[in-house]
Amino acid sequence: IKNKVFLRSANADFSFSVSYPGIKPGETSKGDELLRKKQQVLITPKNLLPRNSSVQLIVSKGLRPLGGNQGTAQNHVLTYRTLGPLSASLNGKAKFYSYLYSFRIDFNNPVQVKKALEAITFDPPAKLSGKYNYDKTRSIYLSSWQLKPSTNYTVRISPI
Repeated sequence: IKNKVFLRSANADFSFSVSYPGIKPGETSKGDELLRKKQQVLITPKNLLPRNSSVQLIVSKGLRPLGGNQGTAQNHVLTYRTLGPLSASLNGKAKFYSYLYSFRIDFNNPVQVKKALEAITFDPPAKLSGKYNYDKTRSIYLSSWQLKPSTNYTVRISPI
């Protein structure tokens, strides 16, 4: 893999490690069982990739499968984009207090819910009442806090 696969971003090549999630350290598999366990490859960059940058994983022509002799017939390029610096915005328009559920804080990248809730504060203080049943999100709804009608609040988001 190391001679036929390249990781590139911002006009630079990045070194990476290769592992096989199906194989536990010290495990000894043979034959078809080994081939089955090596079907999934995990490529991990050794250094952080640049933020908000195009990344290419290039699989060069001629990469041969385990136990096979016919290599890939052409180059394959997988392209994706890394996340940029985190930002947040307040979204929603409610004419009445009862429409508070439509107000939310949107993040441009996924955030860990627990850390995001800890980073959001209100002045005057408001008690958190909502629960999230998942680890990551891009939106936190203001209905998650016990906000009082006819009260102006300042919302602050500390670095996450």
